[in-house]
Amino acid sequence: MSNTSKPHIYAFWGDDRFSIGERLTFWKNEFIKKYGGQTLWMQDASSINDGAAFEQQLRMAFRSATLFTQPRLSILKDCDEFSPATTEMISSLLATLSASHFVVMTFKKWEKKKPLFAVLESLQKKGKAHTQEYRTPTGAALTSWTQKRFLAKGKEVDTQTLQYFLSCVVADPSGKMDAPDIGMIASEIDKLCSYAVSATISKKDIDAIVSGAEVKSIFDLEDAILQQEQERALRTSHILTTQRKERGKNAILGIISFLAKEIRGLLLIQSGMQPPTWSPQRLWHAKRKIGSLGADQLRNLYKNLLLCEQKLKSSSFNAGMVFDSLVVRSTQSDRKASNATPWRKVR
Repeated sequence: MSNTSKPHIYAFWGDDRFSIGERLTFWKNEFIKKYGGQTLWMQDASSINDGAAFEQQLRMAFRSATLFTQPRLSILKDCDEFSPATTEMISSLLATLSASHFVVMTFKKWEKKKPLFAVLESLQKKGKAHTQEYRTPTGAALTSWTQKRFLAKGKEVDTQTLQYFLSCVVADPSGKMDAPDIGMIASEIDKLCSYAVSATISKKDIDAIVSGAEVKSIFDLEDAILQQEQERALRTSHILTTQRKERGKNAILGIISFLAKEIRGLLLIQSGMQPPTWSPQRLWHAKRKIGSLGADQLRNLYKNLLLCEQKLKSSSFNAGMVFDSLVVRSTQSDRKASNATPWRKVR
């Protein structure tokens, strides 16, 4: 860091806030490791209460470093939120900043027309500054980012397993419609790598520990029921009830509650309305899922889910048998279902 031939002013911006945060943590840790923390100063624009006091502190910090003092590091987060006066002050101070004073700034977006960005571009041409954009990876970039993160943790994962992992943690692995939550994906990778004993990640590891794997299985159950695939629906429901952290009635109630919310959302879409919290990607998948399904089929399924939930909460019936009966009735034709034994009588 003390090499004066390298840039000492850094500006990071973009919508990938997670990667920018990791970069700031890296800078802070490396500086403390090498120089200690006495000359480290961090300031988040959103936490400034007294603008005048901050500007005075900023002026003292930026002018106190000389070639004969210990290297300093100043980290300024979300500089877009600084007042015009503060931004102007930073612009003037950067031009005369000592090479032993490292400054790392973050922005949400790059605005060339503003004076501070013009100063940064000028300093970059002189080799004193470095600017870098962080975009949320999507498509092939997301796959590559995920693969590298596994490797950095000392784990290997083949292409098929990697795609399965992504299908569990993001709605669309290609990222074409919704930006993935990189922080959440990183957290799931950390959990998975801590859990997996082998150096190679398997689908079994993912099913056991990744949060989205269970949700994906519930969506599989929903699809099987809507497509009247009884065998697949029963198999998936049995897997779900053994995978969940809860056991017995609580596990089944959680699944039923999730399914009821999903079917209610499909009914809203079918009637021309839109669930307020559903993303465009989820709406697109939901409309494909509805296809030619009749409103009566969805209404009956929704009603039976609510009745089943109410019955389990107010009785001591065998939860597994009640749930199996619900799945069987929901995957039969209307004629067969009308002659089937009602799930309410199963004990």
